[in-house]
Amino acid sequence: MPKRKILMIAPVPPTRSGIAVYSWKLYKALKGKSSITLLTKGDRKGLAENNIIRSRNSLDLVKKTINLMKEPRIKVFYQLGLRSLGGHIFTIIYTIIILALRKILGKCLAITLHTIPTLAAIKNSIKTLKILSYIAFAVYKKLLDLIVENTDVLIVHSLYMKKYLVKHHNAQGEKILVIPHGAENYECKDSGGHKEQFRILLHGFLRRSKGITVLLESVKILKSKGYPIKLSIIGPTHTGEKTDWLIKEIEKRNMRGVVDLHVNFIPDRALEKLVCESDLIVLPYTDKFIEVSGVLAKSISAGKPIVCSKAPKFLIDVEVSKYLTYIQKLDSRELAEKIEHIINNYEQELEKSKNLRKIAEGRNWSKVAGELLREIEKRC
Repeated sequence: MPKRKILMIAPVPPTRSGIAVYSWKLYKALKGKSSITLLTKGDRKGLAENNIIRSRNSLDLVKKTINLMKEPRIKVFYQLGLRSLGGHIFTIIYTIIILALRKILGKCLAITLHTIPTLAAIKNSIKTLKILSYIAFAVYKKLLDLIVENTDVLIVHSLYMKKYLVKHHNAQGEKILVIPHGAENYECKDSGGHKEQFRILLHGFLRRSKGITVLLESVKILKSKGYPIKLSIIGPTHTGEKTDWLIKEIEKRNMRGVVDLHVNFIPDRALEKLVCESDLIVLPYTDKFIEVSGVLAKSISAGKPIVCSKAPKFLIDVEVSKYLTYIQKLDSRELAEKIEHIINNYEQELEKSKNLRKIAEGRNWSKVAGELLREIEKRC
C-alpha cells in the first residue's frame, strides 16, 4: 500500500514571524523523512523548491487548499498561530475552512497550536476599547473549542498547554500530543565570562513587549557601578512594525557606545556565533500569551546563563525552567541585581547552565520531526 503524503500548511520566510522560522526548520527536517508538500502564502521570490506551493493571495490560498486536500491519501498538517498566513481575522476564517474541509473530505488533520491567547494577553495587546478585548477573547475561545472538537491530532509544545486545553476547552487528553519546540545544535567553543567586556545578548523579534527599555536601564545601572558591559540587541521586526522608539530609548540614555543594535534577520550561522560569544542572554518579556518561546529554544543550545521574566512562555517548559534565573517583576533594579550576581559568580552559573545544552541535544530538529511523523502515522 503506498505511503500517504503530508500536506504541510504553514508560513515560512520571508514572512516575518516566529512560526515562519519554526515551520521552515521543521519542514527541512521532515522532507528527508517523508513525502511532504508545503503550502504557504507570499513572495514567489522567496525560498524556492519543487514541493513548495506558494499562493498569490488569500483567495488563491483557499483555492489551493481545497484542491490539495481533495487529493487521495493526503494527511494535513497545519501550523496555527494568531497570524499564521495573514491577519488575525483571515487566520480565524481560514482555520474554520480547514476544519470544515477535514469533515467534508474525511481527511486526517493534525494541527500544531503555537499560541493560546488568554484574556490577560489580549488585554495587554489591545490598548483601545476594553470591550474589544472581551470580544476577541470570546472569538478565540470559540475557535479553540472548534479546533479541539474537529482535529484528529492536536500538537502543543508543553504539558501546561495540554492541561490548559483539557481544563478550559474540554479537550480529550489522549488527542493532545506534547512535543517540545525544536532546538538548535550550537557548538559553542567560547566558554564566556570575558573580563575585558561582559557581553549580554537579547535576540528575537524586536517589539515593545520584549522589555528592552527595562534591560537598557539595568545595563545603565551596572555601567555606573563600573562593570564593563556590552549589550547586543539583535533581530528583525514583525511586518509593518518600526524601531524608531528603540533608537530613541538608546539615545535618551546616551548608550550608543554600549549597545550594538542590529535590526534585521540574522542568518543561522551568524546568530550561532553571536549566541556563542555572549556571556549572558536576557529575555525580560512582558507578554502573557501561553506559548513556548522559540528564542528560548535557540538560546538553551548555547548552554549559557539565561535571565528572563516570569512571562508564561518562560515558565511552562518545566524541564528548562529549573535552570533559568527569573526576575519576580519587570524592574530594572532587580534585573541589574540578577545580572550582577551572575557576573560575580559566573563559573557556578555557567556550570548550572550546561544542563540546558543537554536538554537541547534531545530536542534537535531531526528528533522532533521523527517523533511528529511517528505519532501522526500512528494516530491518523
